Amino acid sequence: MADHVKRIDPNMRSAEFKSNLLRKYLPDLRLFVRFDRHLSGETRLFFVNQRGEITPLPEEEWRGNVVESCFRVPHIVEFIRLRKIKVQSAEDALEVAKLFEEIQGAANYVAFLQINTRNFTVFDKAFIEGQFGPMTQWKYSAAIRKSGWSVKVEYVGPPASIQAPPTYEIDLDDQQIFHDLRRYPYPKEPSR
Repeated sequence: MADHVKRIDPNMRSAEFKSNLLRKYLPDLRLFVRFDRHLSGETRLFFVNQRGEITPLPEEEWRGNVVESCFRVPHIVEFIRLRKIKVQSAEDALEVAKLFEEIQGAANYVAFLQINTRNFTVFDKAFIEGQFGPMTQWKYSAAIRKSGWSVKVEYVGPPASIQAPPTYEIDLDDQQIFHDLRRYPYPKEPSR
């Protein structure tokens, strides 16, 4: 990864992002994040497989889709779709939504940690959860829909000023394999 990064930009800095969900669903891949700067159009996420092949995930930020009144991250959807992840239960739907959040938000997690530490090279959510426990201020719930699942995120922590939590819609193919994910900026009633 270091050689690849140096060819793009000799001054580029990156770190690895790890989590239990990445280990479970993508055990043969490692996720690296560019954190030295962020300019529009620059790729910040890179997956590396066991053979050293690099898959960049450009445009990891949510983009509005006016026609559907939702937000999308097409490159991450396509990447997860190619992994053929089965979603057969509410628990699976919750994990896939959280996996999507982790991949999409990896650059922000790493940038936050980089600001507050010196010379780190790995951001592992499992370490933080082991030290401080799981995130208990957020509740995820899943409801089945005609073509997949709806995952609702709710803030249940102490009073705070927070951004409205999203509702995700996960579409599946006819074999219950992940096909698509959309984010709605408001609570959305599941369509059955």
